[in-house]
Amino acid sequence: RELLKSLESCPGALLSPVECAAYEVLVGLHRQLGWDELLKQRSQVFLMVDVLEGEDGADEEEDDPEEGIVSSELGSSYQGSAVASEEVPGRPKRLPKRLCSKFLDRLFQALHSDLGFFNDWRREQEQLPRRPAHSSGALWMQRGSLATRLQQSGQAELAFRLCQARCACPRASLELLGIYAKFDHAVEAVAQLAVLCGIAAPDVGPNDARPWARCGGWPDWLFEAAAKLICRFDISAVHAAAGQLPDVCVQVRFALAELLRAAGDAGVEGTGR
Repeated sequence: RELLKSLESCPGALLSPVECAAYEVLVGLHRQLGWDELLKQRSQVFLMVDVLEGEDGADEEEDDPEEGIVSSELGSSYQGSAVASEEVPGRPKRLPKRLCSKFLDRLFQALHSDLGFFNDWRREQEQLPRRPAHSSGALWMQRGSLATRLQQSGQAELAFRLCQARCACPRASLELLGIYAKFDHAVEAVAQLAVLCGIAAPDVGPNDARPWARCGGWPDWLFEAAAKLICRFDISAVHAAAGQLPDVCVQVRFALAELLRAAGDAGVEGTGR
């Protein structure tokens, strides 16, 4: 429970949509450079200013992504110093450094925290490779989200599958659908769409020709997932993959067929590959 609470409240899990977009770029840089080289590159571009915790007024300041940019006055005061632009024969002109903003500092803190949790998880796997995973579905959901933030698709798939094995979780199925679609695994992606149909319409049967007529149509989130999948693989490929579903998906095959028919009626056909 303590680990679950820590993952739920870690900096990476609390990023805003704008911060998540920038964090994705930062994680990509980390995967290319490594942690030490990433910090080295940061020190060459930004001036790091340590802010003491509890400083008066620090908590009340608004966080502006553009704050910390060295002003023209401040930049002019650095001319001729180690951080100013210098003209060295045979070398390109150096640009003045910028102060590292709180926005960027939060991203580095989130990355440092996420890497710590992820490394602990990997060490746990290495030390106990054959031990059954007895953690709750909620914990595996959080670990899957952690792996997703760090662009570790293999670990994300493992965590979401373990989450599925412990509870019915539409979010885990949506995440798995996205992973399989990204790597062009059509059958696996359609299987996850079938699982979502089973969660959204557990009582649908062959005698219910319009399972969502009473509520005005298919849920938007489910219809959107189906539309994206069709656009990714083409409607004919999705139908072909549906015919290869494992036996565990047979009970929801009718609901899946109705969802695909509704997508076709709406003009969602994708493009031939």
